[in-house]
Amino acid sequence: MGAKIGILGQGFTGTTGVSFGGVNAAFTNISDTYMTATVPTGALTGAVTVTTFTSSMKSNRNFLVKPQVKSFSPASGIVGTTVTITGVSLTQTGSVSIGGKSAVFTKNSDTQLTATVPAGAKTGAPISVATAGGVGASTAKFVVDPSIASFSPTSGPVGTAVTIIGNTFTGTTKVTFGGVAATSYQVINDTKVDALVPSGAVTGPVAVTTAAGTATSTSKFTVTP
Repeated sequence: MGAKIGILGQGFTGTTGVSFGGVNAAFTNISDTYMTATVPTGALTGAVTVTTFTSSMKSNRNFLVKPQVKSFSPASGIVGTTVTITGVSLTQTGSVSIGGKSAVFTKNSDTQLTATVPAGAKTGAPISVATAGGVGASTAKFVVDPSIASFSPTSGPVGTAVTIIGNTFTGTTKVTFGGVAATSYQVINDTKVDALVPSGAVTGPVAVTTAAGTATSTSKFTVTP
């Protein structure tokens, strides 16, 4: 906020207040037909209202207060991670996008939102916030880390086809069983990868690697004779 705008009209002599979407602003009355006002912190998209001792005048069109995304934390996370977004003019937020997907969010104040990384979110995209005044996007990009929820079967010999379920598998570059790379795997979609247990595999966690990082299962795949 803090931008200074010019207001043209008539009957401004004796002005007692100026507001943006109902939020009071500092102003300077230059003449009966011209004044300046500073867009206040917390300003809302809506009519600019000039109040005098005897009347109240509203603009014939809305002043658009565009949101700004200043920062977010953490800088990376798996699907389901809660992200705190800090910015300006967030009160009228209608939607939040993380990784190109619509995210569930909570408005904490005019300067802060929290949002949950949605399923299907892609790594390396800005976080954006849309309000009645426009869209604001972060300069930094959010990294969506891959995650493994489960795999099936949980045991088998070399050559067993294993289905791995999780999130953010698009762009997978490596699948390992007990640290041994699978020579045959296929990304079915963003939440599913199929792989064959490789020769030399040992009992241990299953891991999936993408450009964003490596997801490791909490349970182990048991390699049987």
